[in-house]
Amino acid sequence: MRWGILLVLAGALGLSGCAEGPIRLYGSNLRTVDWQKVVTGDPNLVYSLMPSLSGISGAFVQTRDGSVGGFVQTQAVQYLPLAGAEGEVALLPLLRDGSSGPTGLLVYRRGPHGPVLAGTIDGRVLDLAANAGMLDVVTAAYAGWEPPCCPSGILVRRYRLEQGALALVSAQLLPRDEMRAPTVEQYYRLLGEGRLDEARRLLTPALQQSPPPEPWLAEPTSGTPLQVQARNEPDGRVLAELSFSDPATQQPRQERVRWRLEWSAGAQHWQLAQRLAEPPSPQP
Repeated sequence: MRWGILLVLAGALGLSGCAEGPIRLYGSNLRTVDWQKVVTGDPNLVYSLMPSLSGISGAFVQTRDGSVGGFVQTQAVQYLPLAGAEGEVALLPLLRDGSSGPTGLLVYRRGPHGPVLAGTIDGRVLDLAANAGMLDVVTAAYAGWEPPCCPSGILVRRYRLEQGALALVSAQLLPRDEMRAPTVEQYYRLLGEGRLDEARRLLTPALQQSPPPEPWLAEPTSGTPLQVQARNEPDGRVLAELSFSDPATQQPRQERVRWRLEWSAGAQHWQLAQRLAEPPSPQP
């Protein structure tokens, strides 16, 4: 089953080993329980009466350890088979905003007296599926500058139940190839605004130690507003077309720049690695 968009994912993990707490007779069949009653009565959750936010309704809950929180969408519960769960687990999506799908999950398993919170998963959820008795979850991975719709990468995590609690088996951070061009555009926007330190963080560590690849934009005292359009090329490189006012002559100037990028798992975004020879300008 899929939620939200895959353009696509801080994405980060919140994992709770949760005690069953007092006996609460809400039924043992996960598909027939009253989830509103479960989430507002679960001792592992803090429940707050809150008004709807930007059209989002539902009970607002937060785990006591603060791993996840949001408006529980009890009308959108998903059920997937998971080894050790006596059949299925129930995945309750949490929303913080209404624009890009779930921003967390509550994972319940079947208990002798009703649903038991097995764990939580934090991050903007893009996809989830059952896989050989385990649970695969894809969440968005952001460097921090991207819009919610367009993460630089995706975090693919696999879970299983261990003694009734959700446990992480593996995690893999993968790049989204389509975000190479937006990364180059962000680099030039930051340069044009004179935000050189932020722009340098989009370069590889080796390139950060080299002379500025754009010497005509290297003065930190004044920005050089520019327009930039970048596109991904078939060979994996990015071609950027720049329009700006030359700081030295104050005359309009245009440049075409080609970049090679590298993926940085630690930074969770693409980094500009090599400024290549400028391609010739198109002939009229």
